[in-house]
Formats: sequence, structure tokens, C-alpha cells
Amino acid sequence: MYDFVEQALIRLDIFQWLELRLGEHEWITKDELLNGYSYKGIRIPLIPTQQGIHNPQIFNETLSVVSTARSKYEDSTRDDGMIEYDYESQSVEGYNTKLRRAYVNKTPIIYLKQIKPGIYQPSINVYVIGDDLINKKFILDFRSTNPENDEFQPEFKTLPSTEFEKKYAIQQTKRRLHQPQFRAAVLYAYEEKCAICRLKHPKLLDAAHIVPDSHELGVPKVSNGLALCKIHHAALDQKFIGITPDYTVDVDKDLLTEVDGPMLKHGIQEMNGITIQVPKAKDEKPDRRLLELSYASFLANSRK
Repeated sequence: MYDFVEQALIRLDIFQWLELRLGEHEWITKDELLNGYSYKGIRIPLIPTQQGIHNPQIFNETLSVVSTARSKYEDSTRDDGMIEYDYESQSVEGYNTKLRRAYVNKTPIIYLKQIKPGIYQPSINVYVIGDDLINKKFILDFRSTNPENDEFQPEFKTLPSTEFEKKYAIQQTKRRLHQPQFRAAVLYAYEEKCAICRLKHPKLLDAAHIVPDSHELGVPKVSNGLALCKIHHAALDQKFIGITPDYTVDVDKDLLTEVDGPMLKHGIQEMNGITIQVPKAKDEKPDRRLLELSYASFLANSRK
């Protein structure tokens, strides 16, 4: 067992390794999490093979927790934006003990959200900020790297004064919570290509909502998303282009006749009438009902 100082150094090294890996993509594979990291020649898996809580023997506290879609390890989000994570149900209490130790010692952990089988979106510097002994749940917060920051504590010193302010604060919290996961899932589904121009540079791509997250149907699912380069994302938001329920790009009539530089000609005008690239999985294809809503808004603002 490494001493306290070296454990902290290893944990920090793991976080830095993940940050470098995420600089290339928005996600990481299970195989990379199991086999990709080593410290001084010793391989250290960053994800459990079965349980939801990962407690490598070299650490006194939990290293990572997994939220797997449609399983007992899927998390739930409270109204205040905190994550409720169920106790490990295995008979070996050690799994919960080490996560409880991370709570007591304010030790940051890794939160691994599954976006597809074998594909995860990691959040680094996650803090356990509560231990609900009655409901057998840990309370996780990964919106801040500083657990002492009052802004991110469940017991706010200054609470919103009106019901509207409370609802708004909750909405903002949930947007921050889901945005990284939404982006990772959308870019993965679209193979890191712009759905319109096929640009394949992740740093130049956005995960655009078909209908905004402020809309009642604006859920953070891939079917409400499009991978778009920044120029086409802006053009869609500004109603310079629309996308029909049949996945066809429609450019505003006035913009089609405008004379400008090569970006307008090749980047937007020549996209008129093309069919966008969509994910292969049926449940990840753009929802035609949502496209219909978005396209109706485009037509209402267009001078066609």
C-alpha cells in the first residue's frame, strides 16, 4: 500500500492522464480505462469490471464510480442538481466504506457516465458531499472542483427568494450537469463529423440542440442533437438555414442570392438541398417531430 502522499500523487497523475486523453476526444473506451493507465510500470484500472464503485487496493478511498444507463448503477438527479448514487448492494461493505472515506476526507473521485456500452464520459474532481444513511445513497457534486465553495453546496447561505428564481436556478444547474454528457454522446454518434459539411475536427464541432433545452421537449438526448461545425451551428440558430424533417438542408432565399466571399458560397449556399449525415442507430437519429418544430421556426423567420 502506498502512503498518503504517494496515493495523492497517483490520483493527480490519473486525473492529468484523463485530461490529456479527453483533449483528443469527448469520451473514453472501457478498454482504455481498464488497460490504458499505468504508474511506474504498474497498470492501474480506472473502472471496475462489475461493481459500480471502484476501489483499487492501492487507495484508501474510492477512485471512481460508474453510472450505467438502464441498470442499477444509473444515477438520479435531485432538484438541486446533486447526483444521488446508490450504495453498493454487494455484501462486502468495503465498497461503500471507501466511498464514505472519500466523503469524510474530501478526496476527489472520477465519475464515469456511460453514453453507450463500452463508451464513457468521465468527469474529474467529483466530490462526495453527502451520505444519506436512511435512503442508502451518496450525494455527488461535480459542478465545482472546490467542495468548500458555498455556491455549490446543497445548503445555500442565500437561497433564491422567489419560486421563479428557484426554478431558474435548478434549470441552470441541470444544464451544466448534462451538457458535457450530451456533447460527448452527440459527437460520438456522429463520428465526430459535422452533419452538414462533414468537417471532422472535434474542436471545431458543437453538439447543437434541435429544440433548445429551455423547451419542454428539449431533453439532452442524441435524438435532439446534431453535430455541427461552429459556422453551421450559428447559421441554424440564426435561421439562415433550416433542416427539414426529411433531413434536408434548406438555405434562406435571400442568403442564396447574396454575393459575398468563399465562406458564404462554399460553406452555406452550396449546402442547400443536401441530405445531412445522421447516426446509424435508429434511436439516435434526429427526431423528425423535433425537426418539424425547428423547421417551422425557420420558415417563420425566413423570407422564402
